[in-house]
Amino acid sequence: MSAVAGAGRSRPATPWSRRDVVRAVVGTGVGGGLIGLSWFFAAGRGRPGGQFLFVCLALAGAVLGVATVSEWLRTGRSAVRVWSWALLGDTGDTAATGVAPASSAAVVARLDGKWMHRSDCLLAQGRNWAPAPLAEHQAAGRRPCRASRPGAADGVSS
Repeated sequence: MSAVAGAGRSRPATPWSRRDVVRAVVGTGVGGGLIGLSWFFAAGRGRPGGQFLFVCLALAGAVLGVATVSEWLRTGRSAVRVWSWALLGDTGDTAATGVAPASSAAVVARLDGKWMHRSDCLLAQGRNWAPAPLAEHQAAGRRPCRASRPGAADGVSS
């Protein structure tokens, strides 16, 4: 299994552990199995009263499947959020993070890019983007990076 290096340790290349994947497969399989069995056993019954139990089982299977997939997605989103915080840092309050807004001269962007970054932004490091005044980036229609928030003190909103 390949790993993504970050914050001094390796992480799995997928946001889900084997346990999460097994839980998702088993949960959706059991839910689908309940729906299939309910359909099979309700097929020969002509009265709605005789099908009621099987309809309830099918609904329980559907709820189980939806709950399983929802939990699987929540787990993945949570892992991705942790990874993005490790990469970008918490982008909440400037005072809490210690990241000061960039000055107009320290803003960089790709020539045909949609985003402008502080020159010290992790997403802009290692790229040969020339700094330009903030007004020039704004005129080109670029939006401020959510991680480094260039020009936040100048009234640029993200």
